[in-house]
Formats: sequence, structure tokens, C-alpha cells
Amino acid sequence: MARLIVWTVPAEQDLKGILDYWVQRNGSATFSRKLYGRIRAALDRTIQNPFIGRPTDIDGIRVIRVGEYLIFYEVMADAIVVHHVWDGRRDLTKLEF
Repeated sequence: MARLIVWTVPAEQDLKGILDYWVQRNGSATFSRKLYGRIRAALDRTIQNPFIGRPTDIDGIRVIRVGEYLIFYEVMADAIVVHHVWDGRRDLTKLEF
């Protein structure tokens, strides 16, 4: 069965914030486009192998790393649900599920 990538509202906000930050910092969208491509590629790999991510302390939530960024997701029967995209350099205790 083919799985879809489903983004939660917090995950969409996380990603938008990260990509907007890099556009403003660099004065160009080039790096943001490259980073988004890397994140999409990682999620495409997750569709093929849903349990590739490391389990977390939160029941059912797994995490994969893309450079400095952590993608927290949950495997469902027909979808990979992305809950957060988090800069791994930030304090993880501030991440709320």
C-alpha cells in the first residue's frame, strides 16, 4: 500500500519558519530550496522504509536527521504524519507534541 506524506499544522509552520529564516539570512532562496529538497528526499525514503527513523521517547513517534534538522514523524497504515521539523541545535525540551 502506498503511503502519503501528511503534514500537521505545527510541522508546516516549523518548515515555513526554517525556510523563511534562511531566505532572510542569505538574501536568497537558493539554500532554502536545496534544504527543502533534502527534506523531501528524506521523507520519500521514509515512504519506502517507514521504520528507518530512530524511535523516540514519545510512543509511536520516530525521528530522522537531515543535516542539522530533525523530522519527527509517525507511521500510520496509509500515511507518514510529519509532526515537527526541528533545528537540532535548539533545546529539545522546548519542543511540544
